[in-house]
Amino acid sequence: MIISITSEPKNDVYRFLVDLAFDLCDEFILVVRKDLCLKSNDSDKSVLEKLNDYLKEMKEQSEWAGTKLLKHTAYVYHYHTSPEAREIIKEVSNSLYSWVQPNLPEDLSFYKSGKPWLGLVTK
Repeated sequence: MIISITSEPKNDVYRFLVDLAFDLCDEFILVVRKDLCLKSNDSDKSVLEKLNDYLKEMKEQSEWAGTKLLKHTAYVYHYHTSPEAREIIKEVSNSLYSWVQPNLPEDLSFYKSGKPWLGLVTK
């Protein structure tokens, strides 16, 4: 079953959705496009650095939840869900649609038992 979210989850709704996803899922991903660099702030660690302890693996892929690239690949970071990772995801953003390069990695998506539970597709 696919449900479309037509209004951007922000603030409390975003935090509730992230909490629910972390309670129900065992993995989440973030995607970094190879054609667009992530911005970095010298005073802050990047979200990828903050999440490094929860990284399962990074793969170069052409397909993930809701996305299939025809001629390119991207770096897909696969993470364990954990209370600490949950807080980082809520700390670095207050809205679901803000997961867009160059400010943040893209396509924050959650998986339950290897199947997409929530897939964000960035345009």
